[in-house]
Amino acid sequence: MEKRTHQESSLYLDTVDRSKLDFDFEKVCSVSLSPTNVYCCLVCGRYFQGRGKSSHAYFHSINDDHHVFLNMETYEVYVLPEGYKETSRDLDDIKSVANPVYEESQINRLDVDKTSYTLTNKVYRPGYIGINNIKHSDYANVVVQLLSHTKPLRNYLLLHPKSESAIVSALSQISRRIWNPRAFKNHVSPHELVNLAEKLSQGKFSANFQADPCQFLVWLLVQTHLGLGGSSKPGSSLIHHIFQGKLNKTTEKLSEREVSGKSVFDVKSSKTTCIPFLLLTLDLPAESVFKDGDNDTTLEHVPLTRLLKKYDGVTCEELAGERNTYQIVSLPKYLILHYKRFSTLPDGTKEYNGTIVNFPLKGLDMAPYTKGLEGKYNLITNITCEGGDKKEKEWSVQMRDGGRKTWVDVRDLVVSDVTELGQDSLYLKEVYIQVWKRVN
Repeated sequence: MEKRTHQESSLYLDTVDRSKLDFDFEKVCSVSLSPTNVYCCLVCGRYFQGRGKSSHAYFHSINDDHHVFLNMETYEVYVLPEGYKETSRDLDDIKSVANPVYEESQINRLDVDKTSYTLTNKVYRPGYIGINNIKHSDYANVVVQLLSHTKPLRNYLLLHPKSESAIVSALSQISRRIWNPRAFKNHVSPHELVNLAEKLSQGKFSANFQADPCQFLVWLLVQTHLGLGGSSKPGSSLIHHIFQGKLNKTTEKLSEREVSGKSVFDVKSSKTTCIPFLLLTLDLPAESVFKDGDNDTTLEHVPLTRLLKKYDGVTCEELAGERNTYQIVSLPKYLILHYKRFSTLPDGTKEYNGTIVNFPLKGLDMAPYTKGLEGKYNLITNITCEGGDKKEKEWSVQMRDGGRKTWVDVRDLVVSDVTELGQDSLYLKEVYIQVWKRVN
């Protein structure tokens, strides 16, 4: 390759327009729609295939007088139509936005209280930025935020940008951009991840309609588990090491007989099965509404400890002809709790339960619900729902900011400190999914 002088090499660099660049979209040629050998024009931000003399990028460079292109696989810069590689360090900031790369020394400093600045000098905190709601993708946005703030998974995704699994690569890409301290803007878009999810789920998850965040979370955990080489064997992937616990389910088959005019149930058989889990579902009591002296209505509040009794090995779940009890026998490093707010009535209609759950922020003791285990947890992520009884729900996520020792509320592109919203915003929202970190 012919060596260029500094003056020749930098000939077109002043035409690069950083404000036009957006690397969140799928990397497909704007002409052929091919995802193969794609280059980004650093002047207008459009994607084109190839750089040979018959390629779309080559013709774009001649017809539009745009000359600087970034290869979206190697992240090397080329000047067209001349065809030489541009090695100027002046473009390193663009490369760090297109493909953020982290070293372990950087990972250890991510949770330190520090701020960064966008291309337009807006202040933002890496890791605590908004995700654009494309049509109806907010259900996926809150799950992405949740996973990108689970430290062991986050660290793996930041340090491993390439994977044979498309879903792991997509999750790594958006996580690396969420935590990028050199970003051009203070938000990201989930286009690539959501479009890939729509393809892999055969349309179950899409940006075209709102889906259930819990269902999406379970699907994404399973896909990531498989993408990381996991199998049906417990503990076979990083996902299992982080989130998997175990519980014993005891099922008693019952027979009914009448004694003195009353029904008595005898245990015919009993079977205990050990079941691995990635999350625990908590059943809410029937929704109750109270009125105070001013005739204002309030929803019932229930403590989290009451809901967790489902797993104490004593509380029974009665079904037709059988009785089930559950007890946790192995606690995960990170505990996911799902509050069952949606149910289907016999006539097929959907019902929403808006009961408010009271919970601590620190020191959740799981010992009463386990078989001889000790385990205390601190809350790190909180997904909430508003307008649950409406067709269009509003999903938001609250995350513990360890650097500042406070909470951040994110709804789509709106990022707010909980201290500004009021501490009640943590407790009075209708919590749907939580992640708790084990501290002992």
